[in-house]
Amino acid sequence: GSSALSALDWQGQIDSAALQLSTPEQASPWKAQLSSPVPWQWTATALAQQLRWQAGRVALQGPIPGQAVLQWDAGQWQANAAPKGVAWHTTMALSARIDALPMRWLPTGFGPEVESDLLLKGQLQLSHTPALTVRAKLERSSGDLRINADNSPKQRISAGLREASIALSIDDAQAVVQLNWDSEQMGQLQAQGQSRLSHDAQGWHWPDQAPVSGTLKAQLPRVGAWSLLAPPGWRVQGSLDAQLELTGTRQDPQWQGHIQANNLAVRS
Repeated sequence: GSSALSALDWQGQIDSAALQLSTPEQASPWKAQLSSPVPWQWTATALAQQLRWQAGRVALQGPIPGQAVLQWDAGQWQANAAPKGVAWHTTMALSARIDALPMRWLPTGFGPEVESDLLLKGQLQLSHTPALTVRAKLERSSGDLRINADNSPKQRISAGLREASIALSIDDAQAVVQLNWDSEQMGQLQAQGQSRLSHDAQGWHWPDQAPVSGTLKAQLPRVGAWSLLAPPGWRVQGSLDAQLELTGTRQDPQWQGHIQANNLAVRS
């Protein structure tokens, strides 16, 4: 064939890789270490470009004790030529998961009055063919929180956490988010929201006028257990039961429903 259509075919293998990141706020650095070699292949012609990679695994360490494992499966990215002036059509297949992720690594907003040995696991599956399909979830795998409603370190109690998860699913333009929380001392919460995405030459977007809908149900028999999220020095007491519905648009969301509070008190 002509030189314009001749393929450029590169193959290789990443035998080892390590990353270390230090910040002024942390005494110890973040570290990432590739656990095993990862083969890859890059093919390019005038009509298409394709990147393939094999499964791999990375060990992660943070300034807070713990070691998480990030793994991914074999996958690929491909771009096919389009008419002049039109962006290339891209497709992708990606699958990854993370295990033993300490919750204390994440910016949860919990202060030092909360003790945690909570470990999380997560997974991500992404397919762009060009229809977009995403399945992502982060959830509790083991461990618990030790909290104290009045911020007194002498009276810590276990939250009795049974489930904590957040999940995102996208099927082309339809996006759904689900949140579940179930615990003995910090109550129960279930929330679901959905909206629509749009796509153009620049990619996927969440427009301001996209419709939104959803529900939220919460049963918090001890609101004081959530004082850990209040500003320093503030205390909350009582119980709360809420059932709300969400309508409107991203720019102008509307909530309606009922909230029942018993013996609720807020003080600083």
